[in-house]
Amino acid sequence: MKRVSMRNANRICGNLFLLLAVFLFAGCKSVSRKVMADNTSTVVTKTLRVATQNLWGKPTAVVLDYFNRIDVDVLCAQECGNLSEAEIREKGLYVHTHTNNGQVECSIISRYPFSGVTPHKYGVYIDLGEGIVALVINCHGAYKPYGPYQLEGIAYGGYEPSDDVDKVFEMNREVRQEMVDKLLEDLASATTPFISVSGDFNEPSWLDWTEQTRSAGMTPHALQWPVTCALSKGGLDGDAYRTIHPNPVTHPGYTWTTCPSAKDTRDRIDFTLYKISSNTAVRSCQIIGESYETSDIVLPSFTFEKVFDHRGVRTEFVYSVLK
Repeated sequence: MKRVSMRNANRICGNLFLLLAVFLFAGCKSVSRKVMADNTSTVVTKTLRVATQNLWGKPTAVVLDYFNRIDVDVLCAQECGNLSEAEIREKGLYVHTHTNNGQVECSIISRYPFSGVTPHKYGVYIDLGEGIVALVINCHGAYKPYGPYQLEGIAYGGYEPSDDVDKVFEMNREVRQEMVDKLLEDLASATTPFISVSGDFNEPSWLDWTEQTRSAGMTPHALQWPVTCALSKGGLDGDAYRTIHPNPVTHPGYTWTTCPSAKDTRDRIDFTLYKISSNTAVRSCQIIGESYETSDIVLPSFTFEKVFDHRGVRTEFVYSVLK
């Protein structure tokens, strides 16, 4: 092995140190330029808190009390036959009501004014400021036939139980197809990327009846239900609750029902779908209900199961734009 003298060793170390210093300096200049470039733009964020709740025909006073208790910006409500738009506006709120599936009206109650309405009246545009406009859509799927009952051996609404999964799928698709078509047309007309669709779908999410839930004995079959499956292919590729809780075995998130009969099913049929993008984040999605055994949010001095037969769902979105 060739020996290196102390002088040569010091010279080599000095050269290496010089090269390292030059490299670090060049790197620092590169990082500095990147930071300066980034500093020319600002990321602006806005939060929107949306809830969906089947009102079960409750009057305006009860609904407004609930609206304030759950601390949201927007409530997408179904079965709103006893709501008074005048009373809602008297409280400084905004309301948009539309019919759906020939059923009782749906209403969107908001702390923000509306800047537009979709062609089929299912949704409203809400300007959050700083160039961020949200499209909030509300819907209510036909209540019969009810697919989970059919496949679980429960007769309901003139529809008998069936083990024929394809037949049940098609029956449920047909009865809600008109609503799906209108929703897809409203989505296609959207002028903003910040889109959510909330409601009582009367049908599980396409992400809930999986091979895992079937193996766990939680569902009789694995099935991608037609309404949400069609909407997911139409651009609503996110399910807010499943974004936060992706495992339907550990977090089923049941919203039906707060007051089950002797023979009933447990299902998640109330939810908020949304358009996935790099500018949209789901901060939280929580079930509102009668006890902490079934829900994430329990309201004090509020006998939930005597007020609503569905649990509610509260979702918090964070929208962002680069300015």
